[in-house]
Amino acid sequence: MKLELRYGVLMGTGYLAWLCIEYGLGFHREGIPYLPIMEILYLVPIGFIIYLAQREKRKTLEGKITTKEAFITGLFSALIGAIITPLSLGFFIAIINPKFLQAQADFYIRIGSATPQNVTEIVSLRAMILNNVGLYFFAGTFMSGISALMLKKNIAVSVNQRAGLKSSKSNNKKK
Repeated sequence: MKLELRYGVLMGTGYLAWLCIEYGLGFHREGIPYLPIMEILYLVPIGFIIYLAQREKRKTLEGKITTKEAFITGLFSALIGAIITPLSLGFFIAIINPKFLQAQADFYIRIGSATPQNVTEIVSLRAMILNNVGLYFFAGTFMSGISALMLKKNIAVSVNQRAGLKSSKSNNKKK
């Protein structure tokens, strides 16, 4: 569980770094219309961190990990990341960019997606936290499954080695 905790903390604090990158590149000001694209791109680092966690878990198990074990490792890492993400978001809004929510509210009003009366229902710290936790839960589950399946090729070799069978690659080299 320490491994999942470590990678979950990496995901949660990585989100703070990602927010700072978005802010530095102007996606929280003049580039705010393109912010959803940046948020979708953050799925790539989430998937990579989950893959790294699963790969390290496989190493700790001497290369013998099942798809289920890999999936659970990624899922727990993502859930821990989901718990830490609100802290990163709160820190970012409180310390680094206190005008972030107002900039989003102004943007939604300007494009007609919200009115001044209902904008706080769409843009608030609570709404952003719920959105991020949901993103981590669903994206983390999906990425854990995909990543676990990516490891399946290596898992099959490990299972064959446990059974005393040689891989087809080593048989082809002998011919």
